[in-house]
Amino acid sequence: MATFYAGVVLVLGTPLRSALINSFYKAWQYETTMPDAIIKLCEAVVLHRQEVNTTGEEECYRMLQELVRSVELHKAITGSSLRGSLDPVYDSIRSDADRA
Repeated sequence: MATFYAGVVLVLGTPLRSALINSFYKAWQYETTMPDAIIKLCEAVVLHRQEVNTTGEEECYRMLQELVRSVELHKAITGSSLRGSLDPVYDSIRSDADRA
């Protein structure tokens, strides 16, 4: 019975993962409001790798890793997709009259 279930998982799981993993990556990439900082960080990793600067490469990679894993940091750097009265820019404004 365990062999049957392992076979089902391997046979169905591999193509399903292959079909969905690219979509998940694209969704993250397309939903980022202003991705310029992330793109520059990726370019820095590649440049350090080409220059064989392993310390710089590792440091930039760890910054990129931290940025992707932390939702709050990601939103702080790339901006919010909320517009209108829900925009985080207006969080510090006290009265509704100032928002208009």
